Amino acid sequence: MIFGDTAEWIGDAERNDDFHDSSHQLIESIRVESSPVGLTTDFIIDETVTILGNRKWFGASTAGG
Repeated sequence: MIFGDTAEWIGDAERNDDFHDSSHQLIESIRVESSPVGLTTDFIIDETVTILGNRKWFGASTAGG
């Protein structure tokens, strides 16, 4: 089982993050079921959305693009 914390989600979302490549690979491997079960919590999702929501490039205004 892999536990996804906030750093992993932000690393995947931010292309210039030092951990973007490894975070993206991990999340994709869980998504396509080539890795063990992924686990996170609602608190991690809340924290991630709060942090990313404060970024100008992230949010409803840029959705659908």
